[in-house]
Amino acid sequence: MYFLQQTSRSKCLTMPITKLAKYNTHKKTFSSVMGYFTTTGFTRNIGTFHNTKIVSRPDSKKDKPLGSQRWYSSSITKYGCIEVELGAMFDSGEIAKYGLVGKAAERKLAIVRMNSPPANTFEMEQAKSLNEALKALEENELVRGFVLTSSVPNFFSGGVNLPSFMNGRDYWSEFWQLTCDNFRKIYSSRLLSIASVNGHCLALGTVFMLACHDRYALVGNGKSSYKMGLNEVRVGLPLPDWLTELTKTITSQRITEKIGADGPVLTAEQALKYGLIDELFQTKEELFNASVSRIKQRALLPERAQVKTMQDIRKDYLAKFDASMAKGVDIFVDEIMHPETQRVMKESISKLKNKN
Repeated sequence: MYFLQQTSRSKCLTMPITKLAKYNTHKKTFSSVMGYFTTTGFTRNIGTFHNTKIVSRPDSKKDKPLGSQRWYSSSITKYGCIEVELGAMFDSGEIAKYGLVGKAAERKLAIVRMNSPPANTFEMEQAKSLNEALKALEENELVRGFVLTSSVPNFFSGGVNLPSFMNGRDYWSEFWQLTCDNFRKIYSSRLLSIASVNGHCLALGTVFMLACHDRYALVGNGKSSYKMGLNEVRVGLPLPDWLTELTKTITSQRITEKIGADGPVLTAEQALKYGLIDELFQTKEELFNASVSRIKQRALLPERAQVKTMQDIRKDYLAKFDASMAKGVDIFVDEIMHPETQRVMKESISKLKNKN
């Protein structure tokens, strides 16, 4: 299978193609490119593309049905280390079955994949990429929901990259503001969201997971269970007040005391028991299919009523979050710069280096 790849700055748009009619070697453009739109099963002319190249994916499954859900990718856009794969929410058979017309039949589903090996840890670059991707999805009126997942084997996200805690106050003021904005974008979004946790999910990874409407996870890799949790305390960092409030809202005060104050690293089964996860799955295929199915199921409901109701449900917590953020990020940055936190962080970094 061949794909036409168009690059502009940090963005990369990839389109599956089946035929190339003309190639202008002087202008380096392809014209009369036939794109195979797998969501509908037909080809049409997708015009002339500039700044493009042809890339081959001999073993690609991007244009094939993924399990029983028959979800197809029609375009891929890269925002730095974040890959957003867009496709039709419903295929032609489902559109006919449910009698969907107009905008309801044109809805898009996005698969948002974090791709920052080896562990999808976050620094400024990753935070900015996610922010840009979330903003683009929110502004696309045809997109109705997204699945947040990972392309990195065995990791959903390992949280913040530990060495970045050695960066100065200015860095952390900007990074933490951006990180909180990413959390709010997910939590307050009009879009349906599900975290499809296909690997270890720690600290900030768990925060983004909890921001989603639904949270499905893979038990493990067949050898051991994947690890999850809010383990910030273990590296000397207290949880911000809005995060403890979120965890209490999702679970209970008693459970938050257990998993917050001591920062245990949980197995996937324990995360399910405590209510951090909604469902567990044994294989990647089962996880992906269930995640897509959940979004599709919810997308069949009237959008305006659904969005308004979810906003009402989440508004009380958002008011607390916004009140916390109104105090500024300096309170949390002070905690990062505290001598004890810096000491524990340095010890943790040293242990990690020795382990590697």
